[in-house]
Amino acid sequence: MADLDLLLPVFQRLRRQGVALGVDDYLVAVEAIKAELDNIDDFPGLCRLLWAKSREDQQLFDQAMKELVPIPNYSPRAKTTPQSQNQPPTPKTDTQLPQLPKTEKLTPETQLKLRSPSVQPFPRQTEPLAPPQSYQLIPRLPINRRDLAGVWQQLHRPQRGGVPELDLDATIHSICRTGLLLKPVLQPRRCNRAELLVLVDYQSSMTPFASLITAVIEGIERGGLLPRTSFYYFHDCPEKFVYVHPYLTQVPLEKVLDTAQGNSVLIISDAGSARGYYEKRRVAQTKAFIQRLSNYTYLYTWLNPMPKNRWVATSAADIAQMIPMFPLDREGLNDAVKILRGYPFPVGVSINE
Repeated sequence: MADLDLLLPVFQRLRRQGVALGVDDYLVAVEAIKAELDNIDDFPGLCRLLWAKSREDQQLFDQAMKELVPIPNYSPRAKTTPQSQNQPPTPKTDTQLPQLPKTEKLTPETQLKLRSPSVQPFPRQTEPLAPPQSYQLIPRLPINRRDLAGVWQQLHRPQRGGVPELDLDATIHSICRTGLLLKPVLQPRRCNRAELLVLVDYQSSMTPFASLITAVIEGIERGGLLPRTSFYYFHDCPEKFVYVHPYLTQVPLEKVLDTAQGNSVLIISDAGSARGYYEKRRVAQTKAFIQRLSNYTYLYTWLNPMPKNRWVATSAADIAQMIPMFPLDREGLNDAVKILRGYPFPVGVSINE
């Protein structure tokens, strides 16, 4: 359809410019075209309402429409208040109405018949502007699955334990010191003793990131160097209980934290940044949880699926001052693993401030 061919470049440009649009937003526009709405001529205004959530987004939308869509003298329509039935609609300044005798009253029905705008706001195209193309809208992860698994191989805590093995360096040192091979020096084999507790936020604002969170969990499981990894779920903030699986058995939070004594803890949540507002109650609850967590371990960090520039003026901005928080991308994953290995917190991040 011609309208779809016109809107697709606008949609793609807005996404490249950072406007928060998803596949659902585009499909809503497609359904509107297929529905053959009676007010289809004002379809640009409908798309502007659906896609532009802020003044900045509206400016980007208007610029894209002017440059990509062949609508002469395009300008966004202002919202008008409904008029009384006894008053005729105000005619456009660029519409010429025939002169009527002063004694004859211009009724609303007469005016509607006489109106004949020269330019339609959104002209229907009889032929497509370009050859028809097929598009597959498939969500793309910010990091591929192989790298998602490989980054967790960096999380290791080598400790000695298990079956003893020959310590060649210590044995040679003993021979050099005594001049005799009295006995080989044995010591337990060094192996990875890292344990990871993953707390995942789910439902509500985390629903759009379901595929990304699933890929992260699969990457952790495929990392290969985490002999003991456990996953639990919560909503907004871990409080008295967490869940073994969404909507299933709940477990007391205190019992889960006991298993994390001295181990690494990873929290995955948007911290309120997906909705774009500040919630004082959520910040207070999260602070209380982090204080409890710090009594069990200092190896904890936070992964946020929202980009860092979207944390400003939201609950995530305050929470990021209490716990190391990183965006869920390649660089953020590497930084999070370093914190879980024992690297110091970034400057200015502390639960005691």
